[in-house]
Amino acid sequence: MGKSVLIIGGGAIGLGLAYHLAGRAEVTLLERNQLTSGTSWHAAGIVGPLRATPNMTKIAMYAGELFPKLEEETGLSTGYRVTGGYWLAREEARMDELHRIASLGRHFGLTPSIVTPDQIEVPGLNTGGLVGGLKVAEDANVNPVDLCMAYAKGARAKGAQICEGVQVKRLLVENGTCKGVELADGSEIHADTVALCAGAWSRKLAQEAGVALPLQAVEHMYVVTEVMPQLPQPFPVLRDLERWIYVKGDAGKLVIGGFEPDAQVWDAYGPSGDRPFLELPENWEQFTPFMEAALELIPALEQTGIQHFMNGPESFTNDTRPMIGRVPEMDGLYVAAGMNSVGIMSSAGVGRVLADWIEEDSAPMDLWEVDVARADPLAAAADHMEARMAEAVADNF
Repeated sequence: MGKSVLIIGGGAIGLGLAYHLAGRAEVTLLERNQLTSGTSWHAAGIVGPLRATPNMTKIAMYAGELFPKLEEETGLSTGYRVTGGYWLAREEARMDELHRIASLGRHFGLTPSIVTPDQIEVPGLNTGGLVGGLKVAEDANVNPVDLCMAYAKGARAKGAQICEGVQVKRLLVENGTCKGVELADGSEIHADTVALCAGAWSRKLAQEAGVALPLQAVEHMYVVTEVMPQLPQPFPVLRDLERWIYVKGDAGKLVIGGFEPDAQVWDAYGPSGDRPFLELPENWEQFTPFMEAALELIPALEQTGIQHFMNGPESFTNDTRPMIGRVPEMDGLYVAAGMNSVGIMSSAGVGRVLADWIEEDSAPMDLWEVDVARADPLAAAADHMEARMAEAVADNF
């Protein structure tokens, strides 16, 4: 069966890795609460295959291939649906960026096109103030929890063992090699390889083993409207780049989210850090600028109520790129964490490349921009990471 691999974390990233590695290695996944109960359950579920760089686009595009296949294989719906989408620009300089990204997408076989404001075909959209946009036919949605359950079923079918309610206390390290984990009850599980996929909760486990991970959890918010009968179906994903907001359809409602300048830092190890399916308090002071931007873009929202305000923890990195790969200062330890709010759609590509990396002991493609080897202990200092969150979340968008 090959090597034994212990995966810490039962969210989309850990489950995506388990799915791709099962059958090639002896896989055990440990989740301290229930699957998806950390960050994955409250994710917005946007699947955007076109990213800012070639390698991130390659990783993201694989979701469009895998998610339909996963439904066929497991018989479980993931809610995957191609909706199309638009990146909206309010400045000419932004159009330069959209031209660059469009050419990158075409290079990889996607079909992005540059559009003028009057070519943005979304009924009820106020295009005043827009200078143009980028249309991406391949943008899509997925249901994060359903996706994770499909990963889990697919992984189990290939022999993976998935254990819920198992808390990892620390990594077991011997002579610079990670040998397994000690659990909260004092028992130990040994393995050839450990993959740390615990999102915002990865930093402390790594730190106590002498590995610096520049991760910080923040409050990340969206609202869900009441049903809006006039909405086109499917509703395309909208990203209003100058206003830091995105809008997507969800069963006749709209989900409106924002990428916060001055994001509110959240302590993953504080009093509420262990609570599964955690919802943080509503923060209208933080969210009001996003709501105002959405009202300007979609005037019909003035007559629409808000059904739910979702505020949950998300983990971001110091340079807004994920931390993936083999930890250079420790044999036997791999990481996939700090997904900067794109963990659901990245779970397919990250799961595949990390599974290959673990099996072959070398990166399967050029992953330098996300390689955990770049992590700098000074950058991981708590005060630096907190200061970075004032700009990192908005920069990421």
